[in-house]
Amino acid sequence: MVEGHIPAWLPEAHDQNQTVVRSFAAAASVMAQGGYSTVLEGVIGPWMLDLVTAEAAARGLAAVHYVVLRPTLEAALHRAVGRRGEERVPGHPALTDEGPIRQLWEEFSALGELEQHALDTTALDPVQTADRVWSLYDQGALQLTTPGGNNGPSQDT
Repeated sequence: MVEGHIPAWLPEAHDQNQTVVRSFAAAASVMAQGGYSTVLEGVIGPWMLDLVTAEAAARGLAAVHYVVLRPTLEAALHRAVGRRGEERVPGHPALTDEGPIRQLWEEFSALGELEQHALDTTALDPVQTADRVWSLYDQGALQLTTPGGNNGPSQDT
């Protein structure tokens, strides 16, 4: 039995984080394989993206779509502070500490070959952000081929 939660931003949480990503990527891939449009929302950095694409490929999915919502650091900090007291999951308060927010922002600030998947949301409200993401999705701008995928007409996440 595994006990004890390690805050996700700490280096010693790496194995925990990989397990979490593999589990929700597997569930999402099963849903997509079944023909359901599936959206994962969370902190999925490029360092974990191979876990997502591998799960999709294992289910025969040709592609996944990836977007990083990336406002300015100032906007990210302001939004985080505004979530004080929120619990999206009971018993797990929203991350509002400046240190981990800065660390995450830095980790997502330079995506290298995935930079075209970053969307500056500084001036966008949630509805505008969703509209922009769907527009990019429809254009195919967010698509990543899975290992062994062929960009064919199979289901994707």
